[in-house]
Amino acid sequence: MSEEYTDAVFLKIEGDHDTNTRALMREWGVKSVPCFRFFRNGEMIHTHTGAREEVLKEHFFKHYQGAKADSNSKTRDEIKTC
Repeated sequence: MSEEYTDAVFLKIEGDHDTNTRALMREWGVKSVPCFRFFRNGEMIHTHTGAREEVLKEHFFKHYQGAKADSNSKTRDEIKTC
């Protein structure tokens, strides 16, 4: 999806990589993976947990289309994968 939707930002965090990423997982309250966080203008607007691609895409398009609906908007969507 990141190659197709280049105006959205996709970030991946490996939660067990080191002490910093483990601390981030605790801070964000991530209890299971994969965990996807959707942000707009620095504000988290949705959290999705689970690996079902069709459900993830449904949530992505719901929020992505919302950002695209306003042609004057300068917002960018981010998906952070925990």
